[in-house]
Amino acid sequence: MVAGLGVRLSHEDAARYAFLLGTPLIGAAAILELPQLFGLPTITLLLVFIGMIVSGVAAFLSTKFLLTYFETGCLYPFAYYCWGAGLLSLMFFLIIR
Repeated sequence: MVAGLGVRLSHEDAARYAFLLGTPLIGAAAILELPQLFGLPTITLLLVFIGMIVSGVAAFLSTKFLLTYFETGCLYPFAYYCWGAGLLSLMFFLIIR
């Protein structure tokens, strides 16, 4: 998103580009993990399928929300979240180390 904003895309276009850029990577990761599903019990495959559906719906809804938000809002709340999460993660890893 930062690169998209850096080349003067709108917030919505930068977000759409970032989400579209990630789609082939997610698909490739799913294809690489597919062979591990062969030979699993039917109940496990059913749970994996349900998980795929739920995660797909959640990803669609969150992407739809973010794209709608970027039409009207700005990225400052997201930036504050990133700074906070980054600082907490840094403190956590420095304490654990």
